Amino acid sequence: MKLFTDAADKFIAEYVRKTYRKIDVKSGGYMLNHKCHLNAVNYAVEKKESNIVLCVTLFNDEPNIHFINFTKYKYVDNTLGQWSATYDYYLVRFIAENEYYSIVDVFSKYRAELNRCLPWYLRLFGEYKF
Repeated sequence: MKLFTDAADKFIAEYVRKTYRKIDVKSGGYMLNHKCHLNAVNYAVEKKESNIVLCVTLFNDEPNIHFINFTKYKYVDNTLGQWSATYDYYLVRFIAENEYYSIVDVFSKYRAELNRCLPWYLRLFGEYKF
């Protein structure tokens, strides 16, 4: 139900703002393929001096789990390209190198963690999925 989905978006957006630190992100490559986790791993493995960062993006109070790179002391989004300027980014954590090839599990576990933050009524009546 859209009403509950919108309420869940707002709840998670507020949780993210209160819990995590906002970061400045530079535009990198442009893939726009909804595979940010795989793009970030590929870039980190190829470039060797890059790390992977788990973050949450907010655009009009709509949260999305997102993976970016940390290269030469800068956060770089290699998925959204110039669109990255329209999002707010919140740092959740750095991804350890031994997690690179289980990045889908990292994504799934964090999605479950965010869903557990929702009040019971939004989980019960909503169809909320990241």
